[in-house]
Amino acid sequence: MQGMGGDDATKNFDMSQTIRVRSLYPYTAQGDDDLTMDVNLVITAHPSKVDEDWLYGTIECSGRSGTFPKAYVEEIQVTWGKALYDYSPTSADEAPLVENSRVAVVDSSDLDWFKIEDGGKIGMVPAAYIELDG
Repeated sequence: MQGMGGDDATKNFDMSQTIRVRSLYPYTAQGDDDLTMDVNLVITAHPSKVDEDWLYGTIECSGRSGTFPKAYVEEIQVTWGKALYDYSPTSADEAPLVENSRVAVVDSSDLDWFKIEDGGKIGMVPAAYIELDG
């Protein structure tokens, strides 16, 4: 977000409002205050007071902070479930499961693979391994 000035990157953001979002696309910083991010990261974000298209946030797994376009993320809506079986990831896009553990499912739209929150990142797990609450 150009022109904010490096003295206080948060001054144009409402730090009293917090939403948790996940990154949908990679973003490369365009200015000193911007946050470079990869996909499938969990970010604690704050809305802008001056430009609704931008957020200020901190990547939960790395602690890096900065501004980024709102269009690159979506708010996390968690559905809780239980892991029915252990699962070991076979690629970097997947997450582990431990049988009978509570799981925060952030996307269950794919009938074969759910996306879950795992240590500040989003990973895929076999949908058949999760029993959703309720």
